[in-house]
Amino acid sequence: IAMLHNITIGLTELKSEWRYTYNVPESIDFMHSIINSKNRLVQESELSWILDEFHKLDLPEMLPQGLCHSDLYYRNYFFEGNDFKALIDLDDINYTFLIFDVTELVALFKKSFKVATYKQYGLGDEVFDFEAVTETVKRYSKYRKLSDLEKYHLYDVYKLNYLITIIWLLDYGIGDFPDSFEKRKIELLNTLGRTEF
Repeated sequence: IAMLHNITIGLTELKSEWRYTYNVPESIDFMHSIINSKNRLVQESELSWILDEFHKLDLPEMLPQGLCHSDLYYRNYFFEGNDFKALIDLDDINYTFLIFDVTELVALFKKSFKVATYKQYGLGDEVFDFEAVTETVKRYSKYRKLSDLEKYHLYDVYKLNYLITIIWLLDYGIGDFPDSFEKRKIELLNTLGRTEF
């Protein structure tokens, strides 16, 4: 993925009516279009929470951007033995912050914290797996070194990723937003704050 980013850094995709760029203004516009065009029922308090979380993000213009895969699910990799052969499922390629793919590479939370179990954990519980994140960043950095600025704003891009997932779930008409998995992840990140993260 880091080698892919070395190639795509600074490249932009052609704009189209079928794709939006993973940034704050376009994400908010896309969310409103989903709510309006598909008559999705979103409570005013829920909408306010989403908008507030988008506005809390700190994503400086100088963060490196380029084309990201944006869907680094393990089934999208092909190996022959231990040799990487191909990366597939490119329909979510998006022009966004390169560290968006870093947030896709490794889960921020322990394996025991998942859709089926997250309601068992409170906001003060130890659920983060920073060792896995640190190890992934080290491996990634062998091929493309992350700047201190990128490391500092990884917090914001994790939150951006979760907010975008909420929007896609709204689009698909699935998910229980008021008590959703992604909302809980953001709430847990909020308990830390960017500096502590």
